[in-house]
Amino acid sequence: MLQDFLKNLSTPKKIFFSILLLTFAFVVLFVFLASLSAVPKIAPDDIFQDNFREYIFIDSQNKLYPAKSGELDFGASLKKSTDYNNGGEIIVATLKDNLSEIIANAESGQVIELGPGIFNLNLEIGKDIAITGQGEETILQAEDSEKAILKINNSAFTLKNLILRNSRIGVDARDATLLIENVKFVDFSATACYTRDSDLNFIGSHIYDSNSALKLMNSKGQITDSSIKNNKKSGIQLLGSDFLIQHNIILNNGSYGVFLDQNSEADIKNNYIADNDGYNVRIEKSMEIYR
Repeated sequence: MLQDFLKNLSTPKKIFFSILLLTFAFVVLFVFLASLSAVPKIAPDDIFQDNFREYIFIDSQNKLYPAKSGELDFGASLKKSTDYNNGGEIIVATLKDNLSEIIANAESGQVIELGPGIFNLNLEIGKDIAITGQGEETILQAEDSEKAILKINNSAFTLKNLILRNSRIGVDARDATLLIENVKFVDFSATACYTRDSDLNFIGSHIYDSNSALKLMNSKGQITDSSIKNNKKSGIQLLGSDFLIQHNIILNNGSYGVFLDQNSEADIKNNYIADNDGYNVRIEKSMEIYR
């Protein structure tokens, strides 16, 4: 049919039509090649930031009944990240750079800003630095999936504006002071974030589709303005720890939403905690259970 159509055209029209077909084929090829090299995006239904206004936040001190609207302060718990920034020099790193070498040569207080891309690595960090990214376009995943993506020891460390995914452990911290802000953890077979003997400020971040979400041992700090959803085991597990847990979405986890052992304390208020398969909140010390 196409051949018959071309036969009936004059020579100038044939030339014009041939150029048009070649142009269309080139555009299709260009779009296809561009899609192969593009950084994968998060699925539209798996957004980087939950719409917190869709949820009714509740206060455990009021036996989980809804708090009065005037009692909710959506921003009071947010600790500014500048409190943890030592004002060091910013080092820009891309996929072409050896990130392990950059960290080894970094001085205390320096900020390493990662460009877009998927960084395959396992890093051990023992100095006071910050790593920031470009939001959903910067992805860290394990080169060796049996090891933590980031192992932090005896240091003050800031992690901001990126995604961690696909490993056994996302962050493994001991004797550390941590700020984790606007970070998304996805698909960890053991624990997304594990701390021992550490201070943790977990702010505006998200943990989805992992085994355990936050497992915090002999640690203290705050978990605020974050979402912890659809994990196989507990959302927040405190072992000998003391935390402020405020204005979070803790939803559809396979075990407890929040679990405190006998040696833990927590100020749990103004959260949305629902539909967790164990109990929504279990506090061993006072034998309180919120279903």
